[in-house]
Amino acid sequence: MATLDRLELSPRRPVTTKMCVLANPSDGTAFSGSSRVPRDKVRAPSWLGIGLTAGTLVICPWLGRAKQRIGEKLGSRATYGEGTQNVLCAILAGAVLVGLAANTLFGLWWLDPAIALVISAICVREGQKAWRGEECGCATCC
Repeated sequence: MATLDRLELSPRRPVTTKMCVLANPSDGTAFSGSSRVPRDKVRAPSWLGIGLTAGTLVICPWLGRAKQRIGEKLGSRATYGEGTQNVLCAILAGAVLVGLAANTLFGLWWLDPAIALVISAICVREGQKAWRGEECGCATCC
């Protein structure tokens, strides 16, 4: 069993690092405040970007749960963690779409950065749990 734990440690660390990278709002709007952008400099939404985000919202939960089931059957915390990462990506995609809709329909420019901070905290918490090898909720860990 000690050998299996050592083998699990090497892929678990990169998965954990990716979770923590997800916690960083990529464009910095959560920290700089999107209200500082002059109205004439705001870009129109990218329909390709919206389509990719919607696709992520549809595919990633299914993919994440599948990876979690496989990780559970294999007894692999790293694979289970990879599935959790996919679920977090779906949550991020949902937040992007909610933020776009709230800003476009109601002018709630502050909602997107607020959601980004909450999701960042969730990503960091999940990353810390995975880094320490804490129980992830699967039958393997219990």
